[in-house]
Amino acid sequence: MRVSILGPAYPLRGGIAHHVYWLWRELNNRGHTVQVVSFRKLYPRILFPGTSQIDTSHLKLDAHALPTLTPLNPSTWLRAFRQVQAFSPDVIVFQWWQPFFGLLVGTLARLFRKAGFKCIIECHNVLPHESSPFDRLLVKYALSAAGQFIFPLPSQSALTAAIQFCSSERCANIRVWTCCSPRCPGYC
Repeated sequence: MRVSILGPAYPLRGGIAHHVYWLWRELNNRGHTVQVVSFRKLYPRILFPGTSQIDTSHLKLDAHALPTLTPLNPSTWLRAFRQVQAFSPDVIVFQWWQPFFGLLVGTLARLFRKAGFKCIIECHNVLPHESSPFDRLLVKYALSAAGQFIFPLPSQSALTAAIQFCSSERCANIRVWTCCSPRCPGYC
């Protein structure tokens, strides 16, 4: 199977970027052909509270991603659309963790579905802990564009069904493969 993953990846830092690597690796190990389309940067400097968006650790979790997307630049969304379309995947898996990416995810998922691609959104967090009505609009726009969902935690599925972002037949409670190895501390 050919799989495209859209989400943050090395050299960007963070748990979702690490998850993308382990998902890419596991799918490759199972014989699938996997493309990862990532971000050039996740947040504009004014919205980023940390000192760097780059992973400076010694653990290089490189999924050979194409650093294409910038959240507030729609021309990069179209570039990513063309890259994925040229790869011709059987399925596209979007990583979801923050309403800030709602316009990007919702727009790309709609474009891909219109072009005949199967789209799945893997929801790490549906809403932030301190959400606003604007966050709910962005979540609804993004999640309503997907054909299926993956929820690593059952509570995320319950939350999503409760706020009616998707119908129950499109939501799947599954456990996602994780690494419990000394090489990836903090993943057990």
